[in-house]
Amino acid sequence: MISPPNEQLIRRDSALPGLALLLDDVALAEALGTSRIERLYLRYKPGTSCRVAVRKADHSIEVLKAVPRKRFARKQSSGDLSGLAIHRKNPAKDQALPGARHFFGKPHRILRPLFGDHPLARGRIEILRYKAGRRLVARVTTFGQAALVKLHTPSGFARAQAGAVRSDLLGHAPLLGADASLCAIACGWLDGAPVDLAGHRAAGEALVRLHAAPSPGGFDEAPGESAETLRRICAYAANLLPELEDRLASACDAVLRSLLASPGRFGSVHGDFSADQVLVAADGARIVDWDRAGRGDQLVDLGSYLARLDMDVLDGTRSAAEARQAAASFLSGYGPDAAAMAWIASQHAAHLLRLVTEPFRRQLRDWDEMTAALLRRVADVVPRTTEPIDAAMPTLAECLDRRAMASVVAATGVELTGSPELLRHKPGRRAIVRLPCAAGDRLIKLRAKGPDRATPALHHTLREAGFDGRAAPFAIPRAWPGPDRLDAFLMEAVAGEPLADHARPGRDAAPFERAGRALAALHRLDVSLPQDWGLADEWAVLSRALRQAAEREPKHKDRIDKLASELRRELDRLSDARPVPLHRDFYFDQILIDGERMWLVDLDLMARGHPAIDPGNFTAHLEELALRRDGDPTTLRPQIHAFREGYADAGGPASGDDIDLMHRISLARHLAICLRIPGRTEAFPRLLHHLAPTAQSLSAASARSA
Repeated sequence: MISPPNEQLIRRDSALPGLALLLDDVALAEALGTSRIERLYLRYKPGTSCRVAVRKADHSIEVLKAVPRKRFARKQSSGDLSGLAIHRKNPAKDQALPGARHFFGKPHRILRPLFGDHPLARGRIEILRYKAGRRLVARVTTFGQAALVKLHTPSGFARAQAGAVRSDLLGHAPLLGADASLCAIACGWLDGAPVDLAGHRAAGEALVRLHAAPSPGGFDEAPGESAETLRRICAYAANLLPELEDRLASACDAVLRSLLASPGRFGSVHGDFSADQVLVAADGARIVDWDRAGRGDQLVDLGSYLARLDMDVLDGTRSAAEARQAAASFLSGYGPDAAAMAWIASQHAAHLLRLVTEPFRRQLRDWDEMTAALLRRVADVVPRTTEPIDAAMPTLAECLDRRAMASVVAATGVELTGSPELLRHKPGRRAIVRLPCAAGDRLIKLRAKGPDRATPALHHTLREAGFDGRAAPFAIPRAWPGPDRLDAFLMEAVAGEPLADHARPGRDAAPFERAGRALAALHRLDVSLPQDWGLADEWAVLSRALRQAAEREPKHKDRIDKLASELRRELDRLSDARPVPLHRDFYFDQILIDGERMWLVDLDLMARGHPAIDPGNFTAHLEELALRRDGDPTTLRPQIHAFREGYADAGGPASGDDIDLMHRISLARHLAICLRIPGRTEAFPRLLHHLAPTAQSLSAASARSA
């Protein structure tokens, strides 16, 4: 039987003739020739597709995908369920999970690499969860022994493996085996009881021990990931329930404002913590499912736990009184201080918002009413504050207000079509907000030190000088001054592939040659700039960075001081050169590849100065990335060579020797950067060793071999 909200959804989506069948458990079971089905997975894209994975009465798994009739006709299929343009897919052919082809056919080909000669390699398999194209979780048993096996996508395997190692090291589920070619991981099965009312305190105690453990390497949450995820979830929910669109947008804005005001607490995190992830035994609580473990805001784990308790109330798992008692017990076990308690509500509300599509995905009968109830709960939980998001930039709140930005955007010739989105925020310094528009998005850039009227004028000057993308293959976006009250200016948001995507071993280095040519063209321009940037300024930045590094790492002070003395002498050896227009923050993140055109962005720091500063900074960023990410400063040598060749061939005015010197000076600044940015601290000793006075500079060696 089809539920009322599903009926409305089906009426709105006439493009998918099979949607009604896939949302009707009784009819679907009959069509599959089974007495009953158990839903394992549902993924619906309005007007495009609906994919479900179900377990039949005989425990076999079927994957079904409804598509429009024209699309179905264009693609070969093993069968059309009920003539409704529904593909029947063999889960063994799940190409997103490399291990699926064996798991659903010859499972010993997965179990043997994981367990070797252990009897579990011939064990009985019970699939617990299967998300087609995403993850499979199974229990393997034999002779009273059990293990948990998970299949992952290639993109998710490394993080899941790191989480399994973390679980083992902290005394939770032991890691039994892993196979990178199959993206499969095996862990010991943990015995224990699900968390009851008395067990929530133990769950809090277990979480505080996890948070107190040293932070593991890698797998931090990327800046802006949380905001992007929340906006995507709310947009999807609005497609399911258009009548809730305004409420979803308001809830999302309120939650994001609250998160912006939250200072957070960086450290070890579980990443998906709830009562379902805890088992209570006689010797204490054990935590499971470490696939998203890493480093991040620890308040995320507390907010996630509390949000899941609220969800239990809505789906009838527990009463509201039980949920309140469970939350109090959990927080008592964790023991957060008053400062943390003030901001847990922000993460609590954020994770409630992350759950707004879950009633639909679980196909709860009244999923529309439950979604609305979740929004009401978000409104109850999200902190109300009149404090500015950033006291140094009090107009940031106005820039995130859709109504306030409508007239600002109209002045650039386009119409605002959606809610502003915060892309980047450095508290007390600057912020970037995306303004969605039908005829091309705009960015609004704020800074704490006051309005920037020079940069929009500079964009205009550079475009007039040829960097408009029409005659030359290099371009700079259009920019407009903003209202004086906002301390901001606007810029068109340009599209393209980030050059950073090519900063990987084995990737095509040709785009870096083009980047070198673009920088040479910029340096050859004859334009007036509002400020100069001398070598004394460069030394002031470097000496401050080294001083900060020595203060943070006093045991290395003597080595850092010795390095500073050598770099001072090297800077003095830099040749005299005619000042040129400098980008001053030129590296791979500032370049977007748009077909034959290359966009240069982030020109706020432009000044006139020594031409070696930009190319030295660019190659230093590449070498630092190779050393930090790959552990080997030579892995991006082809990209460095290509960039320098492009710069030289296009007549770049900086000499090779001067670039070598500025490369080393720029690289040394990263000693302070890697101590300041979460997730980079482990790179500090490697970078210091690489920069030691006795070490040979990569750029010098690579330039000579070029």
